[in-house]
Amino acid sequence: MVVGRIRVNGALRETPVAATIRMLQSADAPAYVALRQAMLAAHPVAFLASPDADLASDLERMQRTLGASEENVIFGAFDPELVGTVGIFRESHAKTAHRATIWGMYVVPAARRLGLGRALVDAALDHGQRHLAGVSQVHLGVSAAAPGARGLYERCGFRAWGVEPGSLRHAGRLYDETHMVLHLPVR
Repeated sequence: MVVGRIRVNGALRETPVAATIRMLQSADAPAYVALRQAMLAAHPVAFLASPDADLASDLERMQRTLGASEENVIFGAFDPELVGTVGIFRESHAKTAHRATIWGMYVVPAARRLGLGRALVDAALDHGQRHLAGVSQVHLGVSAAAPGARGLYERCGFRAWGVEPGSLRHAGRLYDETHMVLHLPVR
């Protein structure tokens, strides 16, 4: 297997694929919205949002939001087009500002098992440590319908702390959600 390099926040890392991981900006909104709509349609039980009621699928909103704040960012994997995303945001209330949340993790099927998912999560965690002062915990929720995603999060160091039974209902069926946390080193 030929080893390429993934650029994650400026640093090169060896991987089975050559790709770039970077924070999305306003100009990336059309590609992001198209990928977001495709992922919600293809994997409806893996995400809380639905294609018909998703704020992150609103092009104008995303053009205003992407790159506007260090507190709420989305990273993209480009190979060379956008093939994966993950978001991270800091909780807004003073009593929960020590927590960040990862959301919207997705890699297109053709680009899976190449290290991009891990690189995206690593970029989000790096951002949390470098740019979200005081964040000591990163939380996420993963659907029981996405065991591969849960495995990725466990390999990244996340640990389950609880299960919300029947958290999501789709097509008349209930799906549990596992809540996970990663404690960051205090800096």
